[in-house]
Amino acid sequence: MFINTLLSKSRVSLAFIVLFLTGISIDANAQESSVGKETSDTQQSLVDLISTSERSVFSPTQQISKGRLDANANVMRAMYRIDGAQSVSLSGSPTQRSRAFLQEHADPLGLDASLLDLDLVREVSTEYTSHTTYQQFYEGIPVYGRFVKVNMNRRGEVTMVLNGYHPDLRLVGPGGVSPGISDQEAINRAQDYLDLAIERASDGELMVYPSESPRLVWRFLAWTTYPSLELEFLIDARDGAFVAVTPTNTHVHDVEIGADAVYGHSEISRVNSPSIQPVENQRRASGTGLVFDPDPLT
Repeated sequence: MFINTLLSKSRVSLAFIVLFLTGISIDANAQESSVGKETSDTQQSLVDLISTSERSVFSPTQQISKGRLDANANVMRAMYRIDGAQSVSLSGSPTQRSRAFLQEHADPLGLDASLLDLDLVREVSTEYTSHTTYQQFYEGIPVYGRFVKVNMNRRGEVTMVLNGYHPDLRLVGPGGVSPGISDQEAINRAQDYLDLAIERASDGELMVYPSESPRLVWRFLAWTTYPSLELEFLIDARDGAFVAVTPTNTHVHDVEIGADAVYGHSEISRVNSPSIQPVENQRRASGTGLVFDPDPLT
């Protein structure tokens, strides 16, 4: 369920942004005809990049007794309904207990029994449960999207494990984990290729991207002004090639309700046609929401 949910969200995000971008058109009354061509070229370049991006996907899993199995990798992607006596000591911290459990079950989970490539990134404890989250590392570099989560009950017994570990990870090509370009060069590459007005960008984070052919990448977020987008870029840290581009924001097409367009009691913007409007007529809306943390089954 965990893996299928991730894949489903990825597909929905990809389909949504492609529909949004391909649905953009320039108002026929635009004063500058060159704007239409430039926007068309930019959106087509972006659509092409998104559609050809490498995907860090998990193999399909099959349900077995008390878990889900990745048959291709021959590892358990989820273990649940873990009942009965556990040989792991219930003393110590949640981190100590969860690491002991992972070491004991390293083989079916496909883990390195030393757990040296798993770093604790989060520990949450309440009166009734404890949760630890580990991220996979490769030679000191974080692996993109690969986490192992362990849930425990109030007695300290492990009740569920969600396993995103990539077994037998090996980088492709020479150079090891030394980048050939800087993160700023990667950002410049994205801006120059797409001819996008990047308003700002996050600092680049060096990561290993576990696609079919794992690669060393720079990961960063970029916010553009025309059109207004938030994009996650993964740029090959050796040669500057695009590895993956993922839209991370959601766009709302307003519907006129009387004089104003209102969503959830908050005015977003006024759009009188599906055409691209001048930048000064666009508005960004910020808000808050609820998410499952660490997962919907906890």
